[in-house]
Amino acid sequence: MSSGLGSVVVMDRSQAQVVALPADASGLVVGAAGTGKTSAILARTARLLRAGDVRADDVLILTPTRQTATDLRDRVTADLDIATPGPLARSVASFAFQIVRSRAVTAGDPLPQLLTAPDQDAVIADLLEGDEADAAEGASRWPESLGTAVRRSRGFRSELRALFALATELGLAPQDLERLGADRANPVWSAAGSFWREYRYVLDRLRPAHRDPAEVLREATEALLLGGVTTMPSLLMVDDAQELSWGAVALLEAARVRGIAVLAFGDPDVGSGAFRGAGPETFARLASMFTDRFVLRHPYRARPALVRVARTVAGSIGTAGAVEHRLAPDAEPAPVEPAAEPVASGGAGEITTMWAASPHEELD
Repeated sequence: MSSGLGSVVVMDRSQAQVVALPADASGLVVGAAGTGKTSAILARTARLLRAGDVRADDVLILTPTRQTATDLRDRVTADLDIATPGPLARSVASFAFQIVRSRAVTAGDPLPQLLTAPDQDAVIADLLEGDEADAAEGASRWPESLGTAVRRSRGFRSELRALFALATELGLAPQDLERLGADRANPVWSAAGSFWREYRYVLDRLRPAHRDPAEVLREATEALLLGGVTTMPSLLMVDDAQELSWGAVALLEAARVRGIAVLAFGDPDVGSGAFRGAGPETFARLASMFTDRFVLRHPYRARPALVRVARTVAGSIGTAGAVEHRLAPDAEPAPVEPAAEPVASGGAGEITTMWAASPHEELD
């Protein structure tokens, strides 16, 4: 199955089943890397729009990151000759911000602004400088294991941002983190909670309209649950669902409560978003939302030897939420057959590989 939106020619039975699902279908689609999950999303989007089953503003593709959303946005519009009121693919954070902004417009509140990572880093760095001055006078909130050299590092500030984001997505407040630190004799948590409380105070005083991404996700979830948003898509399709954070999964749960169809695509055996809070537990929580499950089995992208290696490695690790997609290393691939109703005609395309002698030549 080719990956272009307008050039899908053949697909295996499992892909054809997913592409043919009605617009109001919800479920979980799992498959190993290279089994055509993203291609199925694009093909289903094209089929629904061209058949008139949904309007362009009724369907939205979500991805965990802005980079993948940009890539999908380009692919989904490349061959689709249908006018759209906005992008058909967004990051989960962008979708959440849209919800929060819509609620503010409806309520007549000040418009929210997104607090970027550099902005967060600058505020944290300023507060840590103040902590350093306090420590010089003998009043340090931080344990000795987190000395001045550690607290001056960019990595430490990044870890603080990640901790605050995860705590926010889990519904914790600064005082909760302080209390957990005291209850579990963890001075790092107690110090971080105290620092977070000061950080929130500064932001509330200086930038009351600003929210960080985790706060945007929480507010968007509350808006969906309370019915504070009037215009919403009727169908969400989520790519790379194994990379979703706790807050993103909670947002999808709220969407299902609101009656929005959600079709999530993912591979629970891979992941690169642990630093954002994604992990086996989040995918298991996502999987528990759905009764219907679909499995993609045919490996399109890798040679047989690589497929055997990947299956062997996957079979040696634990499971999270789904195991139906796992196959024995030497299992035969699912048959590929012409689609009964091709999404579009077009060539299968070609791939050209070029080797560059250096990074500079690659740019040229």
